[in-house]
Amino acid sequence: MILPGARWRAFRLVPVAALLAAAGSPALGQAVTVFGDPGGEACYRAASLGDSARSALEACDAAIESGQLRRRDLSATYINRGIIHSDRGELTQALADYREARRLSPGLPESFVGEGNVRFLSGDLEAALEAYETALAQGLRRPQVAHFNIGLVYEQMRRWDEAEAAYGEAAALAPEWPLPQAHIARVQQARAAERAPTN
Repeated sequence: MILPGARWRAFRLVPVAALLAAAGSPALGQAVTVFGDPGGEACYRAASLGDSARSALEACDAAIESGQLRRRDLSATYINRGIIHSDRGELTQALADYREARRLSPGLPESFVGEGNVRFLSGDLEAALEAYETALAQGLRRPQVAHFNIGLVYEQMRRWDEAEAAYGEAAALAPEWPLPQAHIARVQQARAAERAPTN
């Protein structure tokens, strides 16, 4: 699934059934642009567009193994391959790719968004929260992604006020993006239902 509009093209939704069932909306990841290498570009396109076919992984593998990528592009390709692994439910491999990206280029906060998604999908909500907050602290290019994912974590924890605040941050940063507003309404309904007196 891709959010409508070209400006959202690098926002990846992780379509894992367990996450959809748990949170009602998938956590967002961020593909990282790679230019100048056909394999790296193919890997980026696959991660951006949700292509989790084996051939997508093979494009990433070929780019990584070619030895032709600059360090920054190599790091980006590891992040993009990690997104594809997450899409395939291969969370151990995804986490290894995010960590390798961070080893090569510690200044790519998108790796922490990816790691946060893996932790969220694994049910480790505190670790997911820490990873998303680290991505923000490191200057994530699209902070609304991390704020939205933080909202998902708090919503899963049933910490409604904090979830609403996180979604509100995402909505303020990207007012044309409909998902945060939809989740704000859902949180408000859940909070009201929880606080309603029982007969």
